[in-house]
Amino acid sequence: MIILAALALSSVLGAGTEIPVDVTSCSSQITSAGQIGASPILTIDFTNTSSKMISSIVFGISDGHNAEVPLTDAGTFNGGASVRHTFNSPVSSVSGTKCVVRSVTFSDGGRWVAGADTPR
Repeated sequence: MIILAALALSSVLGAGTEIPVDVTSCSSQITSAGQIGASPILTIDFTNTSSKMISSIVFGISDGHNAEVPLTDAGTFNGGASVRHTFNSPVSSVSGTKCVVRSVTFSDGGRWVAGADTPR
């Protein structure tokens, strides 16, 4: 019974309790100078710091003015891989953009969820 509980917990937390993705850069900018109604472009640079392949990452995106907005990046991210992805920004401001990792789904079905390993 204890072994089953440990296996269930490890599939939620992933390989360990450390964040398996390191966000190295997060920035928003408007690329069309002077264009009315232009939406900011969000660029996130990150590294899969785990040894496991990742199939999706949910980032929490905020601009310091509004509530955090989830953004899912799905793909195949090998262990140790560094990635740069660009998105239409889910927040309207370009100043103070922050990107945090909220959850990770591994290709083997395991998951890591921020805060799941610590009491709230």
